[in-house]
Amino acid sequence: MELSGFMPIVKRWWWLLAAGAVVGVVAGFQGASRIEPTYEARVRLLVGPIAPDLETQRAAGQLAQTLAEVVASRSIREAAAERVGRERIGAGDVEASANDVTRILTVRARSHDAEESASIANALVASLREFAGARPGIGQLRTVDQGRERGSQVAPRTTLIAGMAGVLGLLVSLALVIGAEYLRDRVRGEEDVQAAAGLGVLASVARTRRRRRGLLAELDPSAVADYAVLAARIGIANGSGPGRAILVVGAQQEDGSGVLAANLASVVARTGTSVALVDAAREWPEISRGLGLDRNPGLGEALEDQNEPISRLLAECAGMTVLPRGAISLPEPVDPQAVRRVLDSLRASASLVVVNAPPVGRSPSTLVWAGLADATLIVVPRDRTTRRSLRRAAEALRGADGNVAGAVLSGG
Repeated sequence: MELSGFMPIVKRWWWLLAAGAVVGVVAGFQGASRIEPTYEARVRLLVGPIAPDLETQRAAGQLAQTLAEVVASRSIREAAAERVGRERIGAGDVEASANDVTRILTVRARSHDAEESASIANALVASLREFAGARPGIGQLRTVDQGRERGSQVAPRTTLIAGMAGVLGLLVSLALVIGAEYLRDRVRGEEDVQAAAGLGVLASVARTRRRRRGLLAELDPSAVADYAVLAARIGIANGSGPGRAILVVGAQQEDGSGVLAANLASVVARTGTSVALVDAAREWPEISRGLGLDRNPGLGEALEDQNEPISRLLAECAGMTVLPRGAISLPEPVDPQAVRRVLDSLRASASLVVVNAPPVGRSPSTLVWAGLADATLIVVPRDRTTRRSLRRAAEALRGADGNVAGAVLSGG
């Protein structure tokens, strides 16, 4: 989504985004406040003499690394626990690190009590001094920073937790906004069609299942009645309007317009009306593939060779004449004169010509077909078609001098 399209959404839903962030901050702060605080005290020691020679300095640096491991050992922890009157000091409550260049040994102790953390840190250092004093080769341990009487709180980080919770609350609110906008932009009924494109709904047809082989669905009586109503409303029932060409398109991809066009043609053909069905879908020839005619010559050859007789490219199927897409790709865009020749030829032999073309946004050739057809139907799958795509499709078809008869709601 472009920024220009996103900003109006933010302005419309700013209160929800702000509320989500505030609720997240408050919840994070309250949650962090219920966590028992952890305090840390620190004591830093210098290992070795103050001004040693280079070799002594290196040895003291290595010794500092060794003492860092000794501080966290079980024996030192037990000795420190005895000094402060605790039953035990866990390994996770003690941390020691050393710099072999500066020879600084840092001892850290953690506890849920601020004063106790300082006592533990000092007790660990005292036990380490006792350990070093019993071993003459270790050398001197000088205190650089004495542990304070109270440790500093290191957890929970209330500000950080509250901030992260605020961000999480904002993201949740944003997800709700996107979901609301998604549902809000979907066409769900006749009122949405009218509001988005100013079109009336000619009929509502249920989404039908295709047979395992072939495109035409097994329509139940109610579905047949829906298509009969659609045919009557656009004046093509019982052969009325001889030689009429009806274009069936969708507003976006995977709209099912091919299935609807085939079912409409089939239902009209059952009344004894001569019907020609044309597959002008360039990328996805749903009709040709569904009827097993995708390798047959057809519209592609007719548009490429102006001298090719249209009658030689037709196939008979389910009581109607079918002009498949063809074995060669359709030109893009199509030549209006070539399209006119195809339609005139089919009009001369059929009372009704039903053409299925790609969505307007996918192929400019659709506008050529719309300008030459007698009427155009826009297929609108419920809860899948966006208002924006429907509005743009209707505007483009009208701009091409297409006679948009109305919309057909499918699904539901």
